[in-house]
Amino acid sequence: MAKWTELWHWLALVPEAQGGSNGATAVPCQPAQSFKVDFQVCLLEAYKKHSAELASIEDRLNRLLLVILGLFAAGVSAVEAGAITLTPWARLDLLVVVVVFTFFALHYNREMQCLRGSVRHLLVRCETAMGFYDYERFLPGGALYRKSEQDYSTKGQFLAVTTAICILVAAIGLSLVILDAPPASTQTRSGSIHPSSSRSGSSSLPVVRPLDLPGR
Repeated sequence: MAKWTELWHWLALVPEAQGGSNGATAVPCQPAQSFKVDFQVCLLEAYKKHSAELASIEDRLNRLLLVILGLFAAGVSAVEAGAITLTPWARLDLLVVVVVFTFFALHYNREMQCLRGSVRHLLVRCETAMGFYDYERFLPGGALYRKSEQDYSTKGQFLAVTTAICILVAAIGLSLVILDAPPASTQTRSGSIHPSSSRSGSSSLPVVRPLDLPGR
């Protein structure tokens, strides 16, 4: 315990000058200044973070729509070109894949839209705390933002519906193409050889007979 007390006095006091010629006495250290928080800077940083997060959410929504439409378009091209042998089980497997991708895309779109609304609400709260809606805080004779802008978190709901409609239309179109595609037996029949041509001794070339000339 005595060692800790000596260490405390050594840290809290300035030691005397070596040799004691100047007669310097121990001076207690000054207490550290209290930590001051600049709330305006904190609000600005929070606003920047939420703005970047909102841009990231909208970018992910656009990528989702492009990926889903690209996958479904590739499926339509493959089925129409006959690159896939559509047996009954293969047809069922493709329909299951379409349903799974459609459900995933719709669920992802809904979650991102809910997150988008929450981030927009946080942006409005930051703007309110910074005084953007206060009368004559930044502009003479009015506020910087109108009161109607506080409903920013609830705006843009039509975009969520539009994305869902695009995904559903693409999924229904691919499903119809899969169901209307000819079966595997019809696809392979056009390239098959007639059974009579494979018999031994038979020829698919026409028989050429000599002409009946006069005088014979």
